[in-house]
Amino acid sequence: MSGGSYNYMESWFIRNDLPDDDDSDESLPAMMKRLEEYPEHSGAVVAATQMRYLLQLCDNLRTRFAQLGPVMHAVEWRDSGDWGEEQMLNAIEKWLTKLQEKESA
Repeated sequence: MSGGSYNYMESWFIRNDLPDDDDSDESLPAMMKRLEEYPEHSGAVVAATQMRYLLQLCDNLRTRFAQLGPVMHAVEWRDSGDWGEEQMLNAIEKWLTKLQEKESA
């Protein structure tokens, strides 16, 4: 079997539409902005705050998935038979080195 062992997990966020800071009228930020028009209503304030938090979580998830993409890709290719264990581990080590270099910069 070639590819797809984990349903191409590294591209999950590309295939699935999570809320973002899109300013369209049909977006979560637009709904949040609507709720913010009612600062005197505690329910609206709490809901808008929760929506803001949700947007931050979605952004963090996108960032983490993007960071882990090469690792997910390597494991998927190993388990689908495209790569051997050594290729997978080398790719993960290369990923870790780049991550550590980025974090120390």
